Amino acid sequence: GKLLGPLQMALMALAVGALVGVGAAVFRALVALIHNLMVFGEISLIYEPTQYSAPSSWGLWLAVVPVIGGMVNLWLKRLTPGGGHGVPDVILSLHHRDGQFQIGGSLLKVVATGFSSGSGASVGREGATVLIGAASATFLARLIPISHRQRLVLLAAASGAGLGAAFNAPLAGTLFALEVLLAELSPGLLLPLLLASVAANTVGRLLGFADPEFAVITATSRVLDASGVAGLAIYALFGAVLGLVALGFMRFLDDTEAVLARLFPNPYLRHG
Repeated sequence: GKLLGPLQMALMALAVGALVGVGAAVFRALVALIHNLMVFGEISLIYEPTQYSAPSSWGLWLAVVPVIGGMVNLWLKRLTPGGGHGVPDVILSLHHRDGQFQIGGSLLKVVATGFSSGSGASVGREGATVLIGAASATFLARLIPISHRQRLVLLAAASGAGLGAAFNAPLAGTLFALEVLLAELSPGLLLPLLLASVAANTVGRLLGFADPEFAVITATSRVLDASGVAGLAIYALFGAVLGLVALGFMRFLDDTEAVLARLFPNPYLRHG
């Protein structure tokens, strides 16, 4: 492919970011449609997942809705080749598959995640929007052939933009692409990654998703004064504790999946 100059690469990053912003908005609408249809029996694209919904008219039958959503999710994902759920797919593509990414299979996983999230499963939308980003970058790179290195950067930029679009946090998406996906830091990487995330966030805001994903309340305490050097030490200790908790949770999750796989070989019984 063609080696793009800095300006051309910046325009590519803006273009793919805009695609990601539209895709993330469509995914939000899909989740809202599935949620309102399965929980309330209504066709509506209005749904705010961070707020309590009105009581459903299904009564106790509402408990069946997440099971149905989970079964549909499992069936759709079994139609796609390979495992992975968003971020692992992109990492494998970047570091082990020479940047090759399947658009059709990833979009099918996006729809599957929509059924899980819309039916009430405790899953976020960041995995799906990361897949939307990777699919957008792959589509654009096929439309406009670019060099191998720049294709990898565009894939990481779009995936990071997808994560940023999920939470209305473009800086988080940029850092995610740098630290997790590419695992390197160089001056030439920062600009396309940042442009893609900002473009995705801007398009999302223009489409009506302008509020932060989580409302953070700032509180003050007279007992704990976490300022100065002492405050930094407290934050460092807190971070170390959270790191250990996260490690323990990941191991617990892996062990639980392994045990359930042995107890219930049939995946539909295991997820039912």
